[in-house]
Amino acid sequence: VCLESLNSSTPIPGEYRLKMLDIALKDIARLQKLIGDFFILGRLETGQVCYRADYVRVDEAVALALDSLKDRPNLPQIILDIPPQLPLVKVDEDILIKALIELLNNACKFTNYSGKVTIQAKVVETKTTASMGMLEVVITDNGRGIVPNHLEAIFNCFYQEESSLRRTVNGTGIGLTICRHIINSLGGKIWANSLGKDCGSSIHFTLPVAV
Repeated sequence: VCLESLNSSTPIPGEYRLKMLDIALKDIARLQKLIGDFFILGRLETGQVCYRADYVRVDEAVALALDSLKDRPNLPQIILDIPPQLPLVKVDEDILIKALIELLNNACKFTNYSGKVTIQAKVVETKTTASMGMLEVVITDNGRGIVPNHLEAIFNCFYQEESSLRRTVNGTGIGLTICRHIINSLGGKIWANSLGKDCGSSIHFTLPVAV
């Protein structure tokens, strides 16, 4: 509508032209991301992603993911709680960073700028002797939270907890689906915890420690 109006012969004051152009550019950027996410999800679902496994430090991957958020306005306080001597994980670093960016974007999106997002990592024991353990990463926010019986549904494609008429943040409902495919393909698991509305939430995921 904005582009059609700008292309019409109807005179539009300069300030409104700029506002309409800004709206159009933001919508185009949103559609570009949606199309890109569709391509990634399709490749993940059909096993067409080529992984380049390498020994990766999780703190460095988190730092690179956070760098992508630096120009985002009204970010909440971000707290890092990652020990420096954690063992390495053997994963594709680029695809891991993609998952981290999605999770951090999601946490910041649902957290007020006066709130906070905490990123933690630790080694957890496994019940099998074949593994040296798993590295668990937890991204916690004190935002709007999730209704407990929706904790699994948030990973479904196009799931949005708020109805479309009441939605207060933009989103496609595909980011967490991509994250689940990525983490599962890397040999880990991902899940969510929350006490309910306005109680914040945490997303946990694990990755095998490099042998």
